[in-house]
Amino acid sequence: MFQGTRSSPDVRYAQVPNCETEQIRTLHYGRRFFDIAVFVDIIIAEYLLREIVQQEKSLKSKVRVLRKIATDEDKDKEAQYNEELTSLLRQYSEAEYKLYLAETMLPIGPIKQSYDTLRENTTWYLRKELVEDCVKRGGCCIRSCGCCRICHEITERNKGIGHCTPTCGCCSSERGFEYTAEEREGFVDDFKKKLYDNNPACVIQTAEAFFLLPLVEKPQEEKPQERTQC
Repeated sequence: MFQGTRSSPDVRYAQVPNCETEQIRTLHYGRRFFDIAVFVDIIIAEYLLREIVQQEKSLKSKVRVLRKIATDEDKDKEAQYNEELTSLLRQYSEAEYKLYLAETMLPIGPIKQSYDTLRENTTWYLRKELVEDCVKRGGCCIRSCGCCRICHEITERNKGIGHCTPTCGCCSSERGFEYTAEEREGFVDDFKKKLYDNNPACVIQTAEAFFLLPLVEKPQEEKPQERTQC
């Protein structure tokens, strides 16, 4: 389990060595202290990849619909969508590289081993904590569409697979509108602020879901029944 710490047991910061004023946020795991930015950078990079992948999926769906209609006006719209898809190809490549760079900063040890083991399973994101988070945010896990459950089976990407972001086409249809790029940037900023907040609840819960293997409950041993004497 992660814990937020300072230099005493129940606070959330650690003093930067050889520095009298600056402080950095850390998480305590086992006997080690980790700069919180290591975890936040990976979480945000993965989120941005999901956003791009879901935007790609939504645009491709729109293109398929327009091709069935095939009017001159719709062809212009299709060309616009294809330009956006071309732009997303570059954005995906850049975001994938940023995730790689963030992952290289994860220190070698139990947490990195746990993180790598989690990612070997393409359904890692379906763990209970992340499904519940998607439900609370009004994502597809709250509906019967099954988008999150099957996205690892139908995606064309190796990365960016997971729960709903503001670019999810199914969620956009459900709420009746799409968020602007500026609004989406605001959501990312808000998420990052929550992860760096003095209250460590958000970053601890998110880090445990992203980096630690699920706890396996040990089966309880049955107690031998006492024999009664007649």
